[in-house]
Amino acid sequence: MINILDKLGSVGTLIAAFGMSCCLPLFAAVGSVVGLGFLAQYEYEMFYVMQGAAVLAALGTLWSFRRHKNILPVILGFISAGLILYAVNTTLDMGLIYSGMIGLVGTSILNSIFVRRCGNCAVGGELKCS
Repeated sequence: MINILDKLGSVGTLIAAFGMSCCLPLFAAVGSVVGLGFLAQYEYEMFYVMQGAAVLAALGTLWSFRRHKNILPVILGFISAGLILYAVNTTLDMGLIYSGMIGLVGTSILNSIFVRRCGNCAVGGELKCS
């Protein structure tokens, strides 16, 4: 449960991207192919879903940080979420949104690696991570 919030947020931003055909044509095409084309009619709502999922992913990195004590995923997660929030609320720049989503996926991967590495260091019921 500890390591799922950032993944849930990352997946949420991707699903929201599938429904934003006006701004993210690459994801709209892929979404149509995999059967998520019906989300295009909820495009306005997908802006809010994407923002909420980005914030959830950033908070998930903080939650995972409590366990593995590595600051890199937290910094990457907050920068990526910030890129998404900025782009969705101001310029709708596809490059910023794509960069933010790639960053959130990278953050989820880093968190998984660090938490797994940390879980292997458990000594006497206490986690000792380096």
